[in-house]
Amino acid sequence: APLALAVLTVAVVLSAVCIGLAAAAYRIERGLSMILIVGALLAGCAFPADWLPPFLQTINVVLPQTWAMQGYQDLITRGMGFAAVLPEIGVLLGFAAAFFAIAVYKFDLEG
Repeated sequence: APLALAVLTVAVVLSAVCIGLAAAAYRIERGLSMILIVGALLAGCAFPADWLPPFLQTINVVLPQTWAMQGYQDLITRGMGFAAVLPEIGVLLGFAAAFFAIAVYKFDLEG
């Protein structure tokens, strides 16, 4: 489903950009790399998240990387369609909106 792949990728990019924008607003760009790497490891970007202990698997739901990986796996590995990845797209857009709001709030305080 090429359209689903494109929309999912746009949602991933939007959430990443908004996370970076929020990090810039709070001037934590240097520490962000380590946080994102650990998040990617917990989300299953390097190895299956199923290998993690159960308490770490519950943390995954608050990581945008988890939702991105789930969406890509549903599309590419499992052969699912657009409707199957709508929840992941929605959550990623939610992350984007939340981090954008955080950044705008901080910039409004400074301006």
